[in-house]
Amino acid sequence: MENKTYFHKVENGEIAYEVTGEGPVLVFLPGWPFNRHTYRKIIPKLALNFTCVNIDTIGLGESTWDVDTDFSISSQVRYVKSLLNKLEVTNYNLISFDSGGAIVRALAASEGRSVNHLILLNTDIPGERPPWLALYKLIFQSQLGRRLMNNRFAETFVIPSNLMLGLCFDDLSAIDDEFKQLFVKPMHTNPVYFEGLGRYLRGFSYREVDHFNDPKGVHQQIAAPVSMIWGENDQTFPLPSGLAMSKNIPSFKEFHVIPRSKLLPHEERPGSVVEKMYKCLQID
Repeated sequence: MENKTYFHKVENGEIAYEVTGEGPVLVFLPGWPFNRHTYRKIIPKLALNFTCVNIDTIGLGESTWDVDTDFSISSQVRYVKSLLNKLEVTNYNLISFDSGGAIVRALAASEGRSVNHLILLNTDIPGERPPWLALYKLIFQSQLGRRLMNNRFAETFVIPSNLMLGLCFDDLSAIDDEFKQLFVKPMHTNPVYFEGLGRYLRGFSYREVDHFNDPKGVHQQIAAPVSMIWGENDQTFPLPSGLAMSKNIPSFKEFHVIPRSKLLPHEERPGSVVEKMYKCLQID
């Protein structure tokens, strides 16, 4: 049974979200170019003990935007804060990966003790850039990019390659029909969805992330314990870089490696990720 989708009005847009379970609050944000359904394999098990607030960040999934929407990291933080205020959530845990991991770090830095725990899966690292970033920005610059990707050759050879989803999965069989329906088909068939991905990407400032390690930067301002769960074979955010970044986060607590996975360990090894999350959150 599908969960009900709710919408919360923010400046020049609406956040789509779902709420499941009961207990301490877990707030989930997706990373680019995915949407909240990326957590479909882990939320049912976490919802046994937690209230899970699963959000489509503005520009992703079913959230809406217009030509005046600000997609910067600081604005994304403001939008999420607005939703949590509406839901009267005052203490919560944050979970995210990829670009969403940068947004939740900025959120945790600004929210202080309201954040009980921050769990980061494979995410952006100061001073580094994901492979093929310039190519992605070019593809998502206009609808021409969508049309170029919407053909049999691209579907068969380009999308599963290390130019794209090959970077996400250690085992390419994980790119199954369900995954394609949730994440690939909307990009091909929905021009608004595709444009939202482009606007999100252009609004996300990697230069801002570069300053997260500064003496008064985001990492220094995070009060909550930080746990990191990392796909062992990730080429987008390599494991050694993730380990090095953890040393620049004063509130860092623990690092867990998920074998035989890349950028999306929660998609590829959901059982292992849930086990580590429960350990991080100190529930057996």
